[in-house]
Amino acid sequence: MNDHARFGLRAVVGASLAAHGAQKLFGAFGGGGPEGTGQAFEEHMKLAPGRTMALMAGTAEFGSGVTTAVGLGGPIGPTTMAATMAVAGLTGHRGKPFFGQLGGPEMAVLYGVNGAYLALAGFGRDSLDAILGLRIPRWIAVPYAMAAATAAAVIARRARRAQDQAESQRVAEPAPANVEPHPTYRRAVGE
Repeated sequence: MNDHARFGLRAVVGASLAAHGAQKLFGAFGGGGPEGTGQAFEEHMKLAPGRTMALMAGTAEFGSGVTTAVGLGGPIGPTTMAATMAVAGLTGHRGKPFFGQLGGPEMAVLYGVNGAYLALAGFGRDSLDAILGLRIPRWIAVPYAMAAATAAAVIARRARRAQDQAESQRVAEPAPANVEPHPTYRRAVGE
């Protein structure tokens, strides 16, 4: 029963994240593709170059989603999933309330925790690894996770620095006299 439960979890979480990545990579499912997503990355998250970052995020999400869904590659796919969602949580969802409808990291946390669980628990017998007789040791996730976490921290720090610079420039610029300032601006400058 445990193997079947892990299969169900892998299939749903992996396929969902693969579709999420396909939005960035191919513009599938109403996504922006590399150009639209890249522009949003640069404008809203200060991740530059945006197109490159969109391709990296989309590839990580799509690849980790597919390999996790089918149970191929041991802990590599789920670890990539967890690391990619850590970057998403620390960049695009930083400083926002928890829930997704408010722009928060809710989905990134759910994908990330599921990825971490599957990296540690393994795929079970209902996987391509088991069918093909592949035995990728789970300990390989440790150095891979450390490298992925380091990359995530560097990207997040870079984005945070760019966001902070953009925010300080926005606060320093007064609003035009004939335009009512946005409530966020008022809070930022203490009005």
